[in-house]
Amino acid sequence: MRTVVLAFAVLLLIQTGASKRVLKVFKELTSPVEEQHTWTMQPEGLPKVSRCENQGAVLGGLVPNSQATNVRFIKTFKLPTPNAGVLVTFDAWIMKKQLFTRRVVCNPDPFTTVSPKDGQLLGLSQGRSSILFGPQSENFVMTLQLNPNEPISRRAYAVKNVVIEVLGCDESCASCKDFQSCATCPQFAVPERRGNDTICVCRKGSIAKSKNPLVCVPEEGKCHESCATCSGPTRRDCRSCRQGFELQDGSCVCPRGTFLNGNSCQRCHPDCVDCTGGAADQCASCAIGATIQQGRCVCPAGFKVKTQSPVSCVKEEPRQEPKQEPKQEPKPIICHGSCKTCSGAGENQCTSCFDNSVLVERNGGKFCQCQRGFFEESKVPLKCKKIPCHFSCKLCSGANENQCLECHPNAVLVEGDGGAKTCDCPPPNILWETSPNYICNEKYVKYEEVN
Repeated sequence: MRTVVLAFAVLLLIQTGASKRVLKVFKELTSPVEEQHTWTMQPEGLPKVSRCENQGAVLGGLVPNSQATNVRFIKTFKLPTPNAGVLVTFDAWIMKKQLFTRRVVCNPDPFTTVSPKDGQLLGLSQGRSSILFGPQSENFVMTLQLNPNEPISRRAYAVKNVVIEVLGCDESCASCKDFQSCATCPQFAVPERRGNDTICVCRKGSIAKSKNPLVCVPEEGKCHESCATCSGPTRRDCRSCRQGFELQDGSCVCPRGTFLNGNSCQRCHPDCVDCTGGAADQCASCAIGATIQQGRCVCPAGFKVKTQSPVSCVKEEPRQEPKQEPKQEPKPIICHGSCKTCSGAGENQCTSCFDNSVLVERNGGKFCQCQRGFFEESKVPLKCKKIPCHFSCKLCSGANENQCLECHPNAVLVEGDGGAKTCDCPPPNILWETSPNYICNEKYVKYEEVN
């Protein structure tokens, strides 16, 4: 909907120097004006028609004793569409009441100007005023505002002989930019400049089936090379495609994973999903996870290859070190009391001995026993104490005469009951019992001091 306001300081005087194509004409407020009752007046209740002595009946004008301002007359016109615009031509006067004679006269409006947003200035003419508007919708609302500043009892505008011409552009246009130029063209037609005008003509590969209105159809056998059948000569007019192509929005294109090579579709390199050529560095898109670097599909940092054709990538899992079981500390071995260190808990599993004792091997085991000159003060733990042996013993396990371990020369060790061990001189030796040393000899036994 468009509202046209014709008012003081908003009128346009024009003269159309160019030819125009008129689609429809509306004539309003022609004589006699008294019969024109289709305009709506705001505010209501005031007379619509006035008279001036030199022009007769007019729409609007003076209303005695009325202080109303901004009086408007409104009417809606149904226009043909599309159109190039509307040219409104009319007669306008200023009505004044003469002070002494009280006569009402209509004088031509000498103050008419243009508002740039409402029309286009085409020239000036004498006597009638015109304003041109661009393309309009179906509903064209025209508003005549006759006294914007003063009460209509003192001065007001009056209007008569309004002509509304609906203009069209060339009949070849689908829609109009103005009455000289097309805004859009019919299917298979293109704009073409002809002098100052822009019209539509059938494009290459199409012919005109009719000229008014212009209807263009494709020439038979003039499809684009990618089409099997078509409605026009361009690649966007395909109805079906040649083998190897697929139809998308009227165009025959190479399917995904292929590229156009001459007149046929060729497969992309196996690394690519889409491509601009057949090489590995001509990828246009990649599989999930992969990115394009210098035309190639590669896995970015932090990703690893999942598949090769095409290249797809998955995120690398953080490397996990194998779980190590906590080392089981060996349970400490409690050695036998005779051992200082050991390989087991038995008394035959000694590996080292306490002071004054030595490690001996016996019956496949290793034992600790007091070294010579010492006897066991205690078995567990093993304690060896050096004490003087009985004079008859060279080495002993105790101080008693039955605790000998080794005898002096010529004496023999005799085992008795209860494990008693004594030293004795066998015949023909003579046993001389005395201390501190014991010497056994065939001829005699004598005491010797042994340091």
